[in-house]
Amino acid sequence: MKNLILPLVLLSSTCCLAQNRLDNYMEHLFQNRKVMGSVAVSHNERIIYSKSLGYADANIKKEIDENTKIRIASLTKTYTAVLVLKAAEEGLLKLGDKLSDFYPMIKNSQI
Repeated sequence: MKNLILPLVLLSSTCCLAQNRLDNYMEHLFQNRKVMGSVAVSHNERIIYSKSLGYADANIKKEIDENTKIRIASLTKTYTAVLVLKAAEEGLLKLGDKLSDFYPMIKNSQI
C-alpha cells in the first residue's frame, strides 16, 4: 500500500502544477487580449482540463462559463479543409472531385 501512495501523491502534485501553469498561461493571454472563449483538453474521452475566459456580455462584464454559446465564425472552414485533406491522403477522395459525386441532390454541386 505504501508503494502506491507516493506515486499517487507525486502524480497528483504534477497534475496540479501543470493545471496551474495552464491557468496562468491562459490568464496571461486573456489579459493581453490574445484569447477569449473556452478551451477543453480531453484524454480517453474524459475532460482533463477546461478553462473559460472572457465575457458573454462585455457591457455588464458577465463572464462566460463552460455552458456559454460562442460563435466560432470562420473556424469551421479550417476544420473542413483538414478533414478533406486527410480524406484525400487516405484515398477516400481526390482534391479534384466534385461535390456532386457525393451529394448530387445539392443545387449547383456539379460546378
